Amino acid sequence: MRQKFYFLNDLKKRYPEDYIENIKFELDNKVYHYGEQFNSYAKKTVVDKFLKTIRFNLVDLVRVIKNIFVIKKNSSYAVSGAYFGLEKHLNIQSAPMPWKGLTICSWHQYRLLRRYQNYLSNSNMIELLSSNGISRYTEIINILNDIYIRDEIKYLCIPQDMSPYEKMSVAIFKELGKKSFVFLHGLPGRYNNIDDNRADYLVVWGKKIKDLYVATGVDPDKIYISGHPGYGTYDFEKIKIRSGLDNILVLSKSMNGGQHSDGVRLSDRGNLILYLLKIEAVLKSIGVKSVRFRPHPSENIRWYYQYIDKNFFKTDNSASISQSLRSSSMVIGPTSSVFIDSLMNGVNYMVFEPSIEKIDITNYPLVPPFDKSDPRVVVSFTEDELKTSLLNRDIVEISVLSDYVQDNFDISFIGELIL
Repeated sequence: MRQKFYFLNDLKKRYPEDYIENIKFELDNKVYHYGEQFNSYAKKTVVDKFLKTIRFNLVDLVRVIKNIFVIKKNSSYAVSGAYFGLEKHLNIQSAPMPWKGLTICSWHQYRLLRRYQNYLSNSNMIELLSSNGISRYTEIINILNDIYIRDEIKYLCIPQDMSPYEKMSVAIFKELGKKSFVFLHGLPGRYNNIDDNRADYLVVWGKKIKDLYVATGVDPDKIYISGHPGYGTYDFEKIKIRSGLDNILVLSKSMNGGQHSDGVRLSDRGNLILYLLKIEAVLKSIGVKSVRFRPHPSENIRWYYQYIDKNFFKTDNSASISQSLRSSSMVIGPTSSVFIDSLMNGVNYMVFEPSIEKIDITNYPLVPPFDKSDPRVVVSFTEDELKTSLLNRDIVEISVLSDYVQDNFDISFIGELIL
């Protein structure tokens, strides 16, 4: 249920408002992102913790080695953390975000940024709100400002604008009069006019996504359509959708790790189990003996297997979601960007969203195309509806893709916008 009271609103009265706003994601995580269903909160053995430390240091070592071979030219840079290999499509040289690489920052700056990441994640709220916590934040702001102020750094590309470093970067680029872009990295599960709206421009995959943001009050002139960088140019009409019961992939219905900026919604993690039990009951009733199960990357599959039948929900061990989809005969899942990936790989995606008055089982409102607003998409709100769709062999119409993903990837508009 929506909360009339929200602790961060009160904190903004007691501490610097920009500080609370910029670290909101981490503060929310302390309060709302909890439970062993999440990988980050799963019980870790001593070996797990040791391996995590080794991985962390290896990442730093690899980045240092890579930096040795990076030729720092006097050309312009786009600072980019966007997904799907966007950098290769930019018309100028790109540099990683300074907390992810050393191309545009010193080793000392990089280490301070990395340590602050750990500090945000591992400190409690009292520590973050202390004078030391605020002082460390100010130091990081100054480091980022020193990096971004350089003339050769022209613009910023980020996949979202909710995490601390991304928020700080957008704010600094605005102060410096440099442009920033949010390159949306998925099919939204929520629309509001706050999140994804902090940068100068929002870049989305297709016209329908733009229309849905505009409907919430986002300025249409700041939204640009790019297509999908991972798929490039595509003839959607040539995609043939396969559908069958012999090798079904079931996706979990995950909880949000934090809160969106338009209000607090609390979820019952028991419904994550209920979601899978409903699917199991339907599939067994039509003779399906087992399926492949793939939880969200943020989730701990060991937690699920305390409550669901591992003989029915067999672990999907595919290295990537694309590999998994290529071997699947059908996907049953919730609101997810995998809907797009599934269709692009020629696999039928049946949306299952148990809901009451279009509020799903995690207490969030459903959004198009997962809310039955588009008859081309196979959406079930109940077990009976899912069973009927399976028996009728309903298949999503491939034409829906062109609404949500432009058929050619094109970001030539960036050149005009940064002049």
